[in-house]
Amino acid sequence: MTLATVARLALLLAIGADLLSAQQSSPIDTSNLLADIGASYYHPDDLFSLDCAVAVDFTGFLKQLGQSPDGERMKAMNGMRVNVHAFRGQNAVIDIAWSQGALAGKENMESGLKQILNGFFQMYWPILAASLAPGPHDSVRAEAKAEGGYILHSTAEGVATITEVNSEYLPTRLTVDSPAMKGTVEVQFAPSPNPTPGDLRRLTSAGITEQVGSNTIKVQIGTDYQDAGGFHIPRHVSFDMGGGLSIPLEFTSCSATKTAVPPEPKSPR
Repeated sequence: MTLATVARLALLLAIGADLLSAQQSSPIDTSNLLADIGASYYHPDDLFSLDCAVAVDFTGFLKQLGQSPDGERMKAMNGMRVNVHAFRGQNAVIDIAWSQGALAGKENMESGLKQILNGFFQMYWPILAASLAPGPHDSVRAEAKAEGGYILHSTAEGVATITEVNSEYLPTRLTVDSPAMKGTVEVQFAPSPNPTPGDLRRLTSAGITEQVGSNTIKVQIGTDYQDAGGFHIPRHVSFDMGGGLSIPLEFTSCSATKTAVPPEPKSPR
């Protein structure tokens, strides 16, 4: 190999190294990245309200309250009719009626059930029914992970969030730090049970940990889906409030709207 050939090879290697360095240091297009994250799974951002009957596992509910169901109590429980009217950004409205006569001390049971349903919807709207990607007006910095995927650092209104995304642009973990609280959200997805072209994966599990002062709250949500009003909405729901009240729920006879005008509440069924 002549000196001229060696010189040419060295020059080519130097040019290649410069090109590689330029590619590695080129900034990430966060606008496209946020769009890819938003398009990676199903989240009904334009869903405004849900109106559903709620079927409750009454036996499990009574056991958590330290009560043993008997024939008369179960008769009353089976006649309990629950409707939830949930609106994005608002507290849910929960109607409870007793068609077979109310239980003595029904207030405790109604209060516990309302706590569970309100707690679920407080988590549902921002986590399952909205994109977990940073907002378009947030300050965002992204870095690529060696194994694939990205880590996004975003700030909005004094809240700092780290969003971890895998190689399929699916968010896997969010870490939130604000003056009011610190928390993490870990999510899992599943494909549509009857996929059609363009049918996206569904968020089926979310583990939420919040630390407010010296108090730590842990919540675990699981759900599958049904169709209502052109939306995929929860059907069977498990909602565990960190060792507190937990009960399987089924949402039935649901209607959904994307308008900003709440529908007329239905009477309890």
